[in-house]
Amino acid sequence: MGSSVRTHGSSRPGVSRLWGEVVLGLLIVLAVVAGVSWWHRRAEGAQTNAAVADLPEGRPLPDTGPPVAGHPAPDFEMIYPDGRRTLLSELRGRPVLINFWATWCPPCRREMPELIQAYEAHRDEGFVILAVNVQESPSQVLAFAEEFGISFQIILDTEGRVSDQYQVRHLPSSIFIDRDGIIVARWVGALTPSMLRRHLGSILQR
Repeated sequence: MGSSVRTHGSSRPGVSRLWGEVVLGLLIVLAVVAGVSWWHRRAEGAQTNAAVADLPEGRPLPDTGPPVAGHPAPDFEMIYPDGRRTLLSELRGRPVLINFWATWCPPCRREMPELIQAYEAHRDEGFVILAVNVQESPSQVLAFAEEFGISFQIILDTEGRVSDQYQVRHLPSSIFIDRDGIIVARWVGALTPSMLRRHLGSILQR
């Protein structure tokens, strides 16, 4: 009987260790699952901070807030894929179109040929297009630029600071700035040829 008691008593540490290992294993699994879930949400969120504005032609969304037409365009540092940095204010005296876009955005892809055509037609007039890519890697951006044969300036907004500064909530979004650095118009959604011509006319005037 004494032996029975000793045997029962000596088995308890083993059981405790077993349960401890089981609990530890479960905690590790839960931690891994939680980590993977967090990383997935983070990656997904980086791509969906701005919604896609896939609208019928000629029906833009209303302005989503400041900066608005009639006010100076907020200055910002432009970061190029090759690492160069300049300021928007350095382009004062030239008409500028800032276009916010992403490679995964269907209407962005749809309007890109129109932007390229407009740039080639008016570049000799000092016209500048700044294609601000929102929260994507340089490799993704450069592959897209090569696919479409983009010849105007591409700007990286990997942290979303510029799009936040300009209150961009939908892609694509375009901001037309005249030679004095004043915002003339904002357009949310893919630019139609007629609207592109109309707004270009207002900023190309001397």
